[in-house]
Amino acid sequence: MGQIIVTRRDGSEYPLAVKKDATTITSARQNWSLLSEDVVNITIESPYPQDYRIGDTIRAFARDYRLNRLPRVRKTGVYKYTYDLTFEGVQYDLLRVFYDLTIETTSNVLQDVQGDALTGDLRRFATVLVSNANRVYPNRWRLGSCPGTVSDKTLSFSEGDNCLAVLQNLCKEFEVEMEIVQVSGVYVINFHEKVGATLPIEFSFGNGLYALDRQNVDSSNIITRLKAYGSTDNITHKYRAHRLCLPGKSKAQSFIEKTEAVRKYGIHEACKIFEDIKPTFNGRITGTFVGEVLKFSDASMFDLNEKGPDGETKYLIAGVSAKIHFNTGNLAGYEFDVHEYDHPSRTFTLKQFQDESGHKFPSDNAVAFQFDVGDEYKILDVTLPGRYQQEAEEKLKEEAEKHYNENSQPKVKYGLSVSKSYLEKLFGTDASANVFSPGDSLHIIDAGIGVDKSVRIQAVDRNLLDVYDYTLTISDTVETSILSSMVSELSSVNNAITMNGLSDPAKAKSNWRSSREIMGMVFDPDGDY
Repeated sequence: MGQIIVTRRDGSEYPLAVKKDATTITSARQNWSLLSEDVVNITIESPYPQDYRIGDTIRAFARDYRLNRLPRVRKTGVYKYTYDLTFEGVQYDLLRVFYDLTIETTSNVLQDVQGDALTGDLRRFATVLVSNANRVYPNRWRLGSCPGTVSDKTLSFSEGDNCLAVLQNLCKEFEVEMEIVQVSGVYVINFHEKVGATLPIEFSFGNGLYALDRQNVDSSNIITRLKAYGSTDNITHKYRAHRLCLPGKSKAQSFIEKTEAVRKYGIHEACKIFEDIKPTFNGRITGTFVGEVLKFSDASMFDLNEKGPDGETKYLIAGVSAKIHFNTGNLAGYEFDVHEYDHPSRTFTLKQFQDESGHKFPSDNAVAFQFDVGDEYKILDVTLPGRYQQEAEEKLKEEAEKHYNENSQPKVKYGLSVSKSYLEKLFGTDASANVFSPGDSLHIIDAGIGVDKSVRIQAVDRNLLDVYDYTLTISDTVETSILSSMVSELSSVNNAITMNGLSDPAKAKSNWRSSREIMGMVFDPDGDY
């Protein structure tokens, strides 16, 4: 890689190793993992004390790394100092930024905030995150690609939540992966279903051009017969099961099974329920009425009042109110009962509701709490026309096939060390580029356990002093450290405690008294209470 240049906060630069001062770099490695750490660890020896400061940055393989804590220093001789420096990737800057829900991100974000919770799709949460990052680092962060999500979510946050923890949680909640790339000095956050590319390289176990070490094999979760179901939402007694099933299949037949997988491993049954997949009508408001805050029209709406040959309504469910859930606009995340639907004019009339504070929604006066033309919504608690069920069934099949293919072979993990000459032959002499990146897929053949498939790179360990010195961790699954899992779980528990006031002794006593009063009013002839 050549000389490593450090940039100070004031813009000045200095080399990390100075030959004339006998200051040398004894070790420098990049450790970069998928959805996890991204650091450069450097060890320096010098006969003189060195001056390294928090905020110093280096650039390694087109990526910025910053010194966020002072190095470890050891004096191992009269004129021998050893420094261990850890330069962290730009994602660690988000540790220093609070996820503030009250920030102005769009014209109406404040109206979507309900206490310490926010409702929206992935783009909405990511927009708030990027705006907070720019609050601390002006004009340095931007949201790039962001896929549409199946449904909105309501997530709660504590005042101390940092943007990095929120970013990782969004990936978990919406089942996506993220990458941060630098474009003209701006850090761009891209969300994908899966990051990385499929590299046209094939590695087979035992080849002499590289060392491919099988580290573990997990066959406990092999699936060769996958029962797949969708949500119960918008599914009624008129459907063939209480949950969405695969196309043309009954509940008992709603499974995927492939002959080749069964031949190799036998029958291994599993059940996967895709709660987010349901028959859904996504509408858009095409008209509103002056002075009528509860009415809107949608020119694309089907006849909700249509009746079948037996005289029963085809789509409305007896005893259940149809509901409108707004996906976008001032009322995004809010849900309203339908009071009336008039098909000739394609007009809905909603029921207004009042919260605990006495505020009415939709508001009679405040425009910020009213719907408008262009707002998107979905209709719930109805039976949808057949075409929407078919679309949902095809989506269920697509997701089930994907899950089956990912789990119909043993889970494997490999360590891969590739010879320098082999990499030079494959990629030429452009040593500064990232030949391998976390998330990329390599084709692995391991005849011993019947593996012949693309396996993803989970971690890259690269030597800055010898740029073709790579060690890769290749695995089917993304592994989260025990510490990260514990921190995530504790954060979720803390949010639940905060949101529900469970740490308030007065509230606990009040709940205890209420439960005793209720028990006192119950007639119990058997004396069990």
